[in-house]
Amino acid sequence: MLPAFLLALREGVEAALILGIMVKSLDRLNRPRLKPPVWRGFAAGALLSAAAAYLLFLTGASFSGRGAEIFEGLVMLSAASVITWMIFWAQRQSTALFEGMARSTSGDIPGAAAGAVFWLAFSAVLREGIELALFLLAARYQADRLNIWSGAALGLATAGLLGWGLNAGVG
Repeated sequence: MLPAFLLALREGVEAALILGIMVKSLDRLNRPRLKPPVWRGFAAGALLSAAAAYLLFLTGASFSGRGAEIFEGLVMLSAASVITWMIFWAQRQSTALFEGMARSTSGDIPGAAAGAVFWLAFSAVLREGIELALFLLAARYQADRLNIWSGAALGLATAGLLGWGLNAGVG
């Protein structure tokens, strides 16, 4: 339960920080009308992540013996690849997030700005969700499903509370 909790907490806090930066940036840009697309992007990314996790767990459960070992190895390699990619992505994106939002939301086309923040929130949450799904699938081989799902649910709930608290305290 603890590994799943910590994995979900880490991924959830990452997503909460990105969403918090987006919402605070929209406040600074005086674009409050663009907050609903951020939350719709969050919801869509979370739902698709949950569906992907469910499908990955179903797929993994269908293997046994040597097939299960190969699947486990592929999942662990995928998780390592996602972590590596995330490090490079974060390094590239960290300096340009606010400036990119300012450019994409300052245009004269109302739907384009809403679409831009929706897709940014969606992709951030989906990326973190897929990472979490891969890590939980790898953890599945060391714990039972109930411990993994309850640990992940507690971790995500804690991350949501931490994200809210961090972002509520930032002016």
